Amino acid sequence: MRHDLCVEYWKNENINELTNAAVMSKNLHYIKPDPKDISRRYFPNHEAAMSFAKSMHDQGYLTKIF
Repeated sequence: MRHDLCVEYWKNENINELTNAAVMSKNLHYIKPDPKDISRRYFPNHEAAMSFAKSMHDQGYLTKIF
């Protein structure tokens, strides 16, 4: 089976900053994660990758699909 899509995910260290509505009006700076903290999972189709990325995002992770 060929895996076409990869989802990278890592724990969001700035989660407390994102919960305050007043803070949402300012731009948060992107902090590049340490490569050893990034996990990867491969998927055969876009729908499965999007579903997994959304579930990880709901658990407080940042995700990247490529």
